[in-house]
Amino acid sequence: MRAYSRNQLMMSGICTDEYSMNEREGEFVGRLDIKVWGKGPYVLAFITLEDGDKIITAAWQRDGYRGIPEMPEGTMVKVTFKNSNTGVPYLRKIEKLEPGTAEEVGENSCP
Repeated sequence: MRAYSRNQLMMSGICTDEYSMNEREGEFVGRLDIKVWGKGPYVLAFITLEDGDKIITAAWQRDGYRGIPEMPEGTMVKVTFKNSNTGVPYLRKIEKLEPGTAEEVGENSCP
């Protein structure tokens, strides 16, 4: 599946309550947990970072969605965030890591 629609995500019962928008600049390694099409021309990526933080980031159509829809869920990735002119971090790059190049991160769970 390329990415869930918003309705498919709701119907799936997948819990996203623990995720929040990324607020940090820098490079991070984590696991791509879920991909969801947004209301506009973007896709949302839900990622669990190695430090346990669960973040959401957007990739826009004009940037080719940064290849996120084609990445299988569970893929280990390196994400790079840069601050915009307004100081808000945005996704600059996402790279698929080869198996064994990063520590696996915990499971996605909700109460």
